[in-house]
Amino acid sequence: MMKKLFLIALAFSLVLLASTRTWALEREDGRIKLILHEGTGRFSIYYLKSFKEKQYVSFLVDKDPRTSVVSVLIGNNIYRLGETSKFQEKVEKTVQGARFVWVSNLLQVTEDFAFITSNGSPLTDGVKITFQLKNTSEQDLTVGLRVLFDTYLGEDSYVHFKTDQVSEITHETTILKGNMVKYWISPLVGDSDNFGLQVLTNAKGITTPDRVVFANWKRLNDSSWLYETSTSRNFNLLPYSINDSAVCQYYDPLKLEKGETRSIVLLLGKYDPEGWDLSGEKTGVSLNKLLKKTASESTSEDVYISAQADLSTLNKLIEEIDNLLEKKEKLTSENVDFVDEILGSLKERINKYTK
Repeated sequence: MMKKLFLIALAFSLVLLASTRTWALEREDGRIKLILHEGTGRFSIYYLKSFKEKQYVSFLVDKDPRTSVVSVLIGNNIYRLGETSKFQEKVEKTVQGARFVWVSNLLQVTEDFAFITSNGSPLTDGVKITFQLKNTSEQDLTVGLRVLFDTYLGEDSYVHFKTDQVSEITHETTILKGNMVKYWISPLVGDSDNFGLQVLTNAKGITTPDRVVFANWKRLNDSSWLYETSTSRNFNLLPYSINDSAVCQYYDPLKLEKGETRSIVLLLGKYDPEGWDLSGEKTGVSLNKLLKKTASESTSEDVYISAQADLSTLNKLIEEIDNLLEKKEKLTSENVDFVDEILGSLKERINKYTK
């Protein structure tokens, strides 16, 4: 009898393990590594800070990606995507990146990630996130969206966040749409390059949130939807959560008629003082994409085709260097790393033509 009970318990454990097992879809472009964790509805995003040392820095807490979460409000019901059985989830690779798709009997939610490049960088250094909320029911719905970012870069200092208007955010803060900042930053403490996670909140091509809330992560995570801040509170929640900050962006409920779709666009990436321009839909540098095309063509058995592809990349690189010299500006570490990456890739393949 005991043996039978043990086997039943073991079988149950295996079924439970199988049902909670997750897979990950990983994409890389330029300096960005993006990972979509299927089964949890979460994503991780990393920035390649050093090509030589292959040093990646995570923009968000990555020990447990589940601490950053997207929630939708349908009528009076709140659903945390990746945690509810009401939505069926799938992950897809796309030309520009990757996407989550969640489907219920009322709503289809698509979270689309596209690699993008800031004005001051020659390589991809950010991700544009586009949410599509489509009413698939036979009735009108009111639908809202909440995005919780579990940040950490500023937690080793007194200054957890900055904006284009405020140099220090050290206590709970709410910014409403009428006074919305252009962006907020989670800065890496003591970094000489002013490295930090930058999220645009009020720019052309971006959907301005109705409110942005800076608070303790546990307080935000435990709140079902709207969280009311108090300037008398810092980022501690004693004794459970010490110096643990997070940001919540709210997009208030709007009426969606049958078949109607609501789009919400965000952008996050490495802080760039030269800013970002979404008006031209600049998604990645052409030379970076050409290099990838070259790499795939270099596997061809036709050496002539492979050499032509490499030569095309080399000519494009020379043009890029000429453009940098014409600007008569001091070369940045970004520019140098960019050229080094291309040259390094070409050097790896040179033996193919000398054998």
